[in-house]
Amino acid sequence: MAAGITLAVSVVSFYALEQPIRRCHWAPGRTYVVAGATMAVALLVIAVMPATRGFLEPDREVLDAAAIDIDAPPVPLQAATSSVAVDGAVAVAAAGPVRTSSGAVLPPAPNRPVRIMVVGDSTAFYLGQGLAAWAGDHPQHAQVDVLYCQGCGFILDGTITSFEAASFVAQSRVVVQQEMLEHIAALQPDVVVLMSTVNDIANRQWDAAEGVLTPADPRYRARMVTAYGAVTDSVLAAGVPHLVWVNPPIPAGVWDPPEMSEDPRNWVQHDVIREVAAAAGAAVNVNELDAWFTLTGHAADRSWRPDGTHLTEQSAKELAGEFLGAWLVQTALRPSAG
Repeated sequence: MAAGITLAVSVVSFYALEQPIRRCHWAPGRTYVVAGATMAVALLVIAVMPATRGFLEPDREVLDAAAIDIDAPPVPLQAATSSVAVDGAVAVAAAGPVRTSSGAVLPPAPNRPVRIMVVGDSTAFYLGQGLAAWAGDHPQHAQVDVLYCQGCGFILDGTITSFEAASFVAQSRVVVQQEMLEHIAALQPDVVVLMSTVNDIANRQWDAAEGVLTPADPRYRARMVTAYGAVTDSVLAAGVPHLVWVNPPIPAGVWDPPEMSEDPRNWVQHDVIREVAAAAGAAVNVNELDAWFTLTGHAADRSWRPDGTHLTEQSAKELAGEFLGAWLVQTALRPSAG
């Protein structure tokens, strides 16, 4: 019964919110951005799932508790050794690494929490929400902040033609070129995580004479490489020691327009991310989240992504606990290019 209700709500949410939301303008925020919903859908969600927040509504308590402590001095991050000195005299064994259910190893807590900043679209929002919930259970390992905008992408020019998205592209420029850099300066993260699932694979037109291009067109792909490379350069130039591009799980839902359901679009983006990361050097890593979803059977698991695209708060926390949290801590503790 519960599963049926969840799926029903997600379907209504997808068609009543996710589709109309592409024709609305949403203001971004650091963590507390709340996407509005129609009253009918809001009442439906409250009626059948009274303990659950609405679509894209953040858990402020969780996010506040996990937020990066800007008052704590960002001393150089150091991995724990096999023993640590207490009061300069007594040596005690450091807590050993913990292996998660999927085999990821959470190392011993470092000398301070790893500062993780997640930037991206609504799928990144839920990813970040789950990481924050996980960090709340592991405060010695990580602190998390989330910056997102609805429909946020990292291709900051051209006109999306698959659906109305001019406001999303404009807002993405504000978030990526201005707000992200402001937050980096204020938060001094050890790791910045970038993720965008939908808008960067939509059809686009840059030039009327050239016409509409799809990601399969080499000209589109070349522009994606340039755009992602520019974002990478800006993050590294801001002093971030580690940048992680996430290859997002391919959506399993049916999209309108239907061409957005074509998996090869996502494959182009994934290949571009790998290419850009390889060219950038040791400071940039790729998290192959799509491959992990496939290997673990979660790609088609509607209990994890009821609408086929967005994680739930619970599944996002499970993802962080099973894989992503430990992976990001490990990444932050690796040497970077410097």
